[in-house]
Amino acid sequence: MTTCDAFIIKALAPYTACRPVDGGTLVTTQCLYPGGDGVSVLVGQGADGYSVSDDGAGWQALLAAGMEVSPSTHGKRARSIAATMGVEFRRGSFIADAIGDAQLGAAIVIVANASQRWVTDILSERQRRVERDLRRLVADQLARLFTRDRISTHRQLSGATSKTYEFANIVALPNRLLIVEPVANHAGAIAASFLKLTDVHNAHPDFPREVVIEDQDSWKSEDLAVLSEASDGIRDIARGLEPLRAKYPEAA
Repeated sequence: MTTCDAFIIKALAPYTACRPVDGGTLVTTQCLYPGGDGVSVLVGQGADGYSVSDDGAGWQALLAAGMEVSPSTHGKRARSIAATMGVEFRRGSFIADAIGDAQLGAAIVIVANASQRWVTDILSERQRRVERDLRRLVADQLARLFTRDRISTHRQLSGATSKTYEFANIVALPNRLLIVEPVANHAGAIAASFLKLTDVHNAHPDFPREVVIEDQDSWKSEDLAVLSEASDGIRDIARGLEPLRAKYPEAA
């Protein structure tokens, strides 16, 4: 193909961009990977109709996110998604073969969705694991710093908007509460933490808020600035939480 095939343009315009590449036409869809990049699929044409493939884009998105992709474990998940969505997963790519003109638009969307879902599922699982591990580390360190009768976990507090939020750790201080909240390094967690820490602060300005993160050097400065605005301190778990005991001696 030297130009975008008319059937591709008709099927997806005006929501996608396409350009000729070796082996067919590369179509960028509305689907987005968690990192914000658009999901692109390669459309080729043969004697038995069109073929649609993500051309390994999902695999590359995982590698770019720092994942060590396992052909067995992660490949099994990909094949399960492919089977559910009526396509195949072969040689690291989601593929739909022998597609007719009338089915082309749907095939492009389905392959893109399969690739997006695979990447999202794997990265979400990693995210949950990281958050769980960080929460455990924070809870363990707090238990060594303060008496257990002062520590509450998964406690709810109401904000100025009357909305209720759950916090991982609350330490009872005389006449006030210390919030110690682990925050993972991803946009969703940062935004949610900013919202609830700010809202609760507006309702209880005397409640100190300490944020705990992991691997501070890997964080973007703008994300740290957001958390700084919503807290009274940011702690890297690797450096320990011992300074909290000195900062809040009344809780010892």
